[in-house]
Amino acid sequence: MSIAALFRKKTESTGDTPRDRVSPVAPAITETYIHPRREHFLGRYLAFFLDTDSLQMSAVQHTGKSRRVLNVNKVYIPSDITDKAARQDFLGNEIEKFIGEYRNKGARIVVTLGGNETAFRTFHMPILKKAELDSAVRFEAEKQVPFPLNDSIMDYRRIYKVTGGGKTRYRIALQVATKRTIEENLALFRKRNIVVHQVYHAHDAIGQLLEHLSDFDRNSSYTLLNINRQYSEIAFYRGTSLEFFHVTNTGSSMVQKGSGIQLEYLAETLATEVQTSLDYYSGQYRTPSISKIYLHGDLAYSEEVTALLKTRLRYEFVKFPVEQLLFLQNKSSPYLDTAAVCLTTLASATCNVRLPNLLPATDKAVNLQRKQNFYGRLSLVVITVLLGISWLILRNNLNTIRESTLEVTRQVERFRSSKAYHHYNILKSQIAANRAYLSQAEQSKSYLALNLKELSLLTPKEIRLEQFNFNGHDQGKNMILKGRATSNTIPPEIVLAEYLEDLNASPFYSEATIKNHHKYKIKNGFEIEFSLDLRGTI
Repeated sequence: MSIAALFRKKTESTGDTPRDRVSPVAPAITETYIHPRREHFLGRYLAFFLDTDSLQMSAVQHTGKSRRVLNVNKVYIPSDITDKAARQDFLGNEIEKFIGEYRNKGARIVVTLGGNETAFRTFHMPILKKAELDSAVRFEAEKQVPFPLNDSIMDYRRIYKVTGGGKTRYRIALQVATKRTIEENLALFRKRNIVVHQVYHAHDAIGQLLEHLSDFDRNSSYTLLNINRQYSEIAFYRGTSLEFFHVTNTGSSMVQKGSGIQLEYLAETLATEVQTSLDYYSGQYRTPSISKIYLHGDLAYSEEVTALLKTRLRYEFVKFPVEQLLFLQNKSSPYLDTAAVCLTTLASATCNVRLPNLLPATDKAVNLQRKQNFYGRLSLVVITVLLGISWLILRNNLNTIRESTLEVTRQVERFRSSKAYHHYNILKSQIAANRAYLSQAEQSKSYLALNLKELSLLTPKEIRLEQFNFNGHDQGKNMILKGRATSNTIPPEIVLAEYLEDLNASPFYSEATIKNHHKYKIKNGFEIEFSLDLRGTI
């Protein structure tokens, strides 16, 4: 076994540390899955995966919740290309040709990573705010990731909310890749001015395909075996969440065409690796028993390998059922027949959720600026269209108002030329003449009514007025009041005296005096017959 293989076994086969593992069936612990945020994208995804000896490419059209596979292709690097620059040119030309054929405006480019310069870990973290959680995850990553974080790019997502033991925590899925391998992949695109939008970890993207199978169960375990030329990978998932994967340098390149002995040796070696990984996974995670293993990669369609693996292990080996994915629109597409060979890029191209993105921070900032500029221009176009529609509506309303005004004007002109308008003018002239006559015939206002009202308010009930004389030409005392004062309780003289004081206190009268009076005895008291002289001031 090579040193690289030992390194891969040591670093990539450890998905979770023992102290952080929580049994999914422990009665005192509850795990609630945190679904990654969905993205409702209308357009195309083009995904690429650069392997040691091949290039996978997939193009998928997204339409809401449905996806249509446009192309799935795997190009092998010719064995006579040994120079690194020639290899880069070959890969770059294949990428440029594929993008030129399938990219349209708004298409997103995804690069998928794998290999021994990537790492995956899961661990638990307390419930923290975003900034605090970022710092805590980085601190934990420095202890668990097998290469320096300063030379790496990391991202994570929360996959479970774990409650139990009197506390609540997050289960974190961490994805890390070295800057060297990321830059090596991105260089192929930057050289040709192709913008990359996401960089995904291969196993993380493949896990998202599982929930679109008809028999998917989030609490079940799924096993996938990827057989490539130079290596093989076995990955274990609970639901869509990657828990553990193991890489071995056993690949299809060790089999020559038509060599049954080498094919059996490959199957025997793979069976041993698979059983070892299954035993480790079952012992560490205590998951439900596994009965089926999905195959993808170069030998996914080899019936001989599938039959040999079945004879050596008790599990059912089946090709990953790409054609059964629920979101597919074109289930009869000819590209689906070989899609299991390029399952890595197919998973990235069909993914519609936010996964950990290993794109460098500077590229993310540039993409964010482009996105803001795009939405800014889109908003400007929408505003311009709305203003244009508003102007058309306003113009139409103005035209309607003008037509209504013209119609009213025509009706007025027709009315003015009619007999009714002539009679209207005659009536109008007569009404004006009558108003002028009434204005001239109207008598000047008299204040006598005001005086009589004031007298009615001042005169008490014990006094009864019988005569009121007014001489308007007299400048002195111009009023004479005659009446009777009757009272059964108090002397009528007092009633009369108070009445005189009230008259003199009123602004309407002054100089009120008794001209003469006579007192008579009546049945129940006395009565005074009086005559008053006074001057009316108003």
